[in-house]
Parts: sequence; C-alpha cells; structure tokens
Amino acid sequence: MAALGGVDVDAIMPVVAAVNAYAIGAVRREAAERRAERATGMDEKRWQASLGPI
Repeated sequence: MAALGGVDVDAIMPVVAAVNAYAIGAVRREAAERRAERATGMDEKRWQASLGPI
C-alpha cells in the first residue's frame, strides 16, 4: 500500500476488492475440501483414485 501512496483511493479500491475476493474464495474452497474429507472419509488422492481414469 505504501507504494500506492500517490494513487487515488478510488483507483485502489477495485484492486483491494479483487484481492479480498480472491482470498475469501481460496479460504472457502479449502473449507469445502475439508468438509468433503470429513464427510466421505477420503482425502483428495483417495477420492481421485475412486473415480478411476477419466
């Protein structure tokens, strides 16, 4: 943010919003994967192996 000190706040806010949305999406995806692991008892590798070759 210090590097953007001379930039108008209206120009910075879309960048901040995009980074925020990316971070929230990454956390939600990770949480969904953890819930799926608990619900199925399979980690990602075991789940992929159960699907067989696609």
